[in-house]
Amino acid sequence: MKKFEWHINVILAMALAEGACLFFYWFLAWVENVTTAIVVTSVLLVLFSVIAYRFVLGFTKPWGKVVFAIKRLADGDYTFRTKPTEDRFGLLVPYINELADKLEKSKHTLEHQKDQLNTLVENLGSPLVFIDKNGKIIHTNDLFIQTFHIRHLFAQDFNDLMPYEEIKQIVAETFQTQQTVRRQIVLNFSIERRHFDVYSAPILHGSGKIRGVVAVFHDITELKKLEKMRQDFVANVSHELKTPVTSIKGFAETLLEVGGQDELQEKFFQIIATESDRLQNLINDLLELSKIEQVGFRLDWKSVDLRKILEETKLVLSEKAQKKDIHINISLSGDTVVEADPYRVKQIMMNVMSNALDYSPQGSRVFVSLCEKEDRVLFTVADNGIGIAEEEIPRIFERFYRIDKARSRESGGTGLGLAIVKHLAEALHATIQVKSKKGQGTTFEISFLKRINEGN
Repeated sequence: MKKFEWHINVILAMALAEGACLFFYWFLAWVENVTTAIVVTSVLLVLFSVIAYRFVLGFTKPWGKVVFAIKRLADGDYTFRTKPTEDRFGLLVPYINELADKLEKSKHTLEHQKDQLNTLVENLGSPLVFIDKNGKIIHTNDLFIQTFHIRHLFAQDFNDLMPYEEIKQIVAETFQTQQTVRRQIVLNFSIERRHFDVYSAPILHGSGKIRGVVAVFHDITELKKLEKMRQDFVANVSHELKTPVTSIKGFAETLLEVGGQDELQEKFFQIIATESDRLQNLINDLLELSKIEQVGFRLDWKSVDLRKILEETKLVLSEKAQKKDIHINISLSGDTVVEADPYRVKQIMMNVMSNALDYSPQGSRVFVSLCEKEDRVLFTVADNGIGIAEEEIPRIFERFYRIDKARSRESGGTGLGLAIVKHLAEALHATIQVKSKKGQGTTFEISFLKRINEGN
């Protein structure tokens, strides 16, 4: 910088001196002879050069300090400060120093935030990777490297390094849709299979343009193993109990038919028959739920008219409704044909409508409707029964959860009906909404897709 300033000063001084001497040369040459003009001009050139240099130096030296200070800041030296001066550029010094203070604070803040981010990423407990908009890996944590056995990551193409096609598809979908993608996948690692819950989220610029993707891989292998053990246990126990319960029920019914017992014995046999019915229903629901939860569970997809299934369901439940003097009002609107499994749809309708009858008071009404709405058909069941408190609504689809335990036992319910409904609705790509207030009845709305797309 010093050498550069000196060159500038000399060039400017020489230019000014030569300009002045040229003027005097022509003037002397015009009034005197040429020799006198050359001698005088040479002397004046030296004199004017010194004067001009001093003048230019006084002008450019403060400016050089300013340029030097700015260059130091541009090079990242935020600790550099400029000393105050009395010249015309002294007014800039406070602003330059203030700029340096702010840049230094910003640097410290960014370093602190970077340290926090690195600590968070490294101690997240799950593999994580950042990918830029060009598909290059820009950051990972050590757990990602250890899990997927990948080396030489940074600034390399993610698709070239990632050996699992399922993960590539999730990241590609995030780039394409610019929406968060969550999916559970199973990956083969040498001699073991591991389950991951993958979150892939877009990194968006303030203008809405995508800048990259961050993907987090939660290892849920142990949870899946525990869930499988629970399912197998329930299925096996239920299967083993089915035969003895059937036998108990059969013997109890036989003893009731034979007769000849005293009143107390007949009462006991009736209790045995009733409780064996309830136990059999519970076992059947447990087996059904275990079957639905199995990985290989398949649906028999067909084009079905929900209107016909609703009529069949009403007919089956008519005796139950008559016992409580409950009238079922049915309302139909639009085309009610959907793609679904008719047997599973009937299970859903049966459970929801049976619940409405169980929790409705004697002599009341249950309102059931099928309504076409754009690409869906809405199945709605509304009662004016005991209702559900708002905080209990998220729990009603849990196994064995009961709103009113006494009433549920009286009705013979198993507490598994809505759990079955939830699983079947998910399998059919249907959605469930529940609206209820304590003491003011409950409305279930299940939305069936008319056409099942390949992406669903």
